[in-house]
Amino acid sequence: FMNYKKTVVAVALIGGIGLGTVSTLDTNNVKADSHATVSKQVLTNQVNQVKNGQSTQQAQSAVTVSSWSEFEAALKDKNVTDVSLNNNIQVEAAFLAKGLTKNIHGNGHTIDADNHDVKLDTINAVGEIDNAKIVNTNSLGILWSDLSNVKVTYRNVEHSGKEMLQLYHGELILDGTVSSTSGSEEVFEGQHLTINPNAVVDFSNSSSSHSPIQIITSHGKMSVGSGAVLTVNSVAKCIDGVAYTQLENNGTMRLKSTAHQAIYLADHGEMNFNKGSRLTAIAHDEVNEGIKAYLGNIYVHSGAIFGVTSSGHQATILAGGKLIFEKGANYAVVNTNPRGAIFGSDVHTQVTLQSDNGIRTWNRENVTNENPDHEYKGEIESSFDIIGIENTVTQTDMQSNNTDFASTFKTKEVGKITGGNFNV
Repeated sequence: FMNYKKTVVAVALIGGIGLGTVSTLDTNNVKADSHATVSKQVLTNQVNQVKNGQSTQQAQSAVTVSSWSEFEAALKDKNVTDVSLNNNIQVEAAFLAKGLTKNIHGNGHTIDADNHDVKLDTINAVGEIDNAKIVNTNSLGILWSDLSNVKVTYRNVEHSGKEMLQLYHGELILDGTVSSTSGSEEVFEGQHLTINPNAVVDFSNSSSSHSPIQIITSHGKMSVGSGAVLTVNSVAKCIDGVAYTQLENNGTMRLKSTAHQAIYLADHGEMNFNKGSRLTAIAHDEVNEGIKAYLGNIYVHSGAIFGVTSSGHQATILAGGKLIFEKGANYAVVNTNPRGAIFGSDVHTQVTLQSDNGIRTWNRENVTNENPDHEYKGEIESSFDIIGIENTVTQTDMQSNNTDFASTFKTKEVGKITGGNFNV
């Protein structure tokens, strides 16, 4: 039995006229889902509403728990929305968390998943874990879900284990300081990942086959907010997205893969590196590109700082629709493989290459030299089409306001390029 003593405010809405009644109810000996007792009940509000001609009841309550049995009972109770930890908790079995809202306030304590998981079991559920350390997760995590429109926020969370969280059709929101060290699985696997403004996020993963960030459901989106810093160190791809994935960077992204690509988006993906954003991406895949949007678009907007270095012989950046560097953008693209060019494409790609402060290029065999092989001064505007990879990239339809650039710039020969105020 679960012992409750609740203060209830009930409001009945009849025909648009509110009639309020305030009472105190002693609801001891109410039967619960567990024989455990949830201690220190601090607040319960109960609201009766008339909806579609039928009365519906929504309850909100907060509890403090100190043991596994109390923790489990609180999350299974659909009327409990906020669970505060008063002690470290070790999860003893997987179970379903019931209700539309589940917030776990860690208060600096540790949740040891012990290779178990907790699933949000309601469509449109909203969950949160804050100020907690989570360890020993399995491949699903705490507050995971495969239901639609589930949103979970991790705020000031330190994680280690297999996978931090999986949300097949949901959104993970990261706020404050969040870190994760994962071994055999992804850090996040789901449809949407939102990193809030000014958040500091650090992911590391030693798996060679699982990316730290895996967008697994089509039409997903990943966004990095203004002032946020995302650092990803990985053996596999740092970011891997399925068809129609969108990436929006308004903050700072620092990506490094020791064996694969930094970013790979499948069919019709799109990347936007917006004003004020920064990207530093290093990819040590000896074959493939550093960044790729297959059949998709990559935009480096004015005011962005964009740096990508790769060692694959295909190219450093591949796009299948448009590849645009706007005037006012600051960029450096480097391919350290002597066979590899800076840009490539599996299909015809339209390239727009602009700069308000000149463009400098190094031939493929000279990327380590201090001085460029070509320097085009002043404002540069150019556009051209490319198709192909390695040193066989075909370039056509060159147009530029700089006649020297139009006549001497050959994509297949360039292993390094800088534009704008980028200092390399």
